[in-house]
Amino acid sequence: MSEQLRTAVSTQSVPVAAARSERRQMRRAGISLQVRIRSADFNDGNFDEMRMTQNASRKAIYFLTTLDRYYKGMRVRVTSPYEPGGGASNLEQIGEVARVHKRHDGYGVAITILAGAQPTPTQSASTTATAQLSNPQITGMASTAASDRRCGSRTSFIAPVEMVEMRTGSRIRARTSDLSLQGCYVDTLNPLPVGAAVRLQIQRADMTLDVLANVSSRHAGSGMGLMFGEVTGAQRAVLESWLGELRLPPRTVFENAFPPSSKAAASESECAVRLVQVLLRKGLLSQSDAKEVLTDYKG
Repeated sequence: MSEQLRTAVSTQSVPVAAARSERRQMRRAGISLQVRIRSADFNDGNFDEMRMTQNASRKAIYFLTTLDRYYKGMRVRVTSPYEPGGGASNLEQIGEVARVHKRHDGYGVAITILAGAQPTPTQSASTTATAQLSNPQITGMASTAASDRRCGSRTSFIAPVEMVEMRTGSRIRARTSDLSLQGCYVDTLNPLPVGAAVRLQIQRADMTLDVLANVSSRHAGSGMGLMFGEVTGAQRAVLESWLGELRLPPRTVFENAFPPSSKAAASESECAVRLVQVLLRKGLLSQSDAKEVLTDYKG
């Protein structure tokens, strides 16, 4: 009996040792990376922060923060590593908070990157191409949407939005990330199918935009693009008012505000304006901050 017990224990110890070895191989390394984390669900509030990791791996990151927004199971958008001037090389992924523990100076947060929920440009492009090959109508809609995107100038615009799908009557609460006279983009983990008709209401300050729209593009786990239908004169006035507030004054104003005393001074002023515009387009600088920076530079 004792011999059988020893045999069973030795047999069970093999997978246990292998599991421990595997865990050791998947341990996070003490790597300091700049990462960007922002909320993925409108119900969790609207936050966006950049942090340096304490340790990281291909599937998880751990960082310290002073925000008290995180909780176990929360879905977030993670860009790791994050380069402020990286542009398209910054790939945003969907992650889930695995652990939050209170510290004397804030919180320690561990986030696991979810496999199969990475809204990379390559994934979006391949999905769109497959859909176009299987449905010629989608091809026409996609080309029309691309044409509208090229013609419309989009502006970073974050505001709460409530949508009602016309076919089912289901309501969706989310937030916008950009806006133009032709449409907007909505951040949501569960986008509607392309072609779906919705009625949306966007609220900002004391004004509300209430229009009908159709889904022109969708990115699973990321969001969807909406193209407005017929816009009344009153609703167009709301759009123009919002866009007018968000956009920077004409470049001629800035150029006249910095009278160059020489070619070097003119070049320096031009570079400063371009830098502010780039930071604004990337969402790294708010409209109010941009105006303040340019005003201080002018002074």
